[in-house]
Amino acid sequence: MTHFVSVAKVARALGINRAELRQRIDSAGIATFEGAIDLEELRRIAPRFDMGEDDIMERTRLIRENAKALRHDPGNKPSSEDPHQQIRRLTVDLLLEKRRVERYEQIVNDLFKRFEEIQVSPDSGRRDVALELGGWLAKTLGAP
Repeated sequence: MTHFVSVAKVARALGINRAELRQRIDSAGIATFEGAIDLEELRRIAPRFDMGEDDIMERTRLIRENAKALRHDPGNKPSSEDPHQQIRRLTVDLLLEKRRVERYEQIVNDLFKRFEEIQVSPDSGRRDVALELGGWLAKTLGAP
């Protein structure tokens, strides 16, 4: 299913002005529709753009599970200051952050693999860029 996001919202989220984003969109040959861009197409030119939809859905699921547990024990209605409720909320936050870290780890690993593939390319320009970026990434992440 295609999801569209407004160009203005994307520009604000990325911290750039709309003209700069428009230039990047046009350079990549991406079509927009009534001031909106397809989310998948956007990720090609702005991979750091993340609406957090998966996190929102996961948070909703976990909140519902916790609510079900509370319904099964009606005498256990926590007040806003209840430490148990705080622990549940922090547990949900921790689980979401853990999943986000796992997702980013997978992206970095996939990026390393892609660099390795390009490093054996017959195109020397692509090889050089892959070697340079792969080395920079490894150094930045502290890889051996």
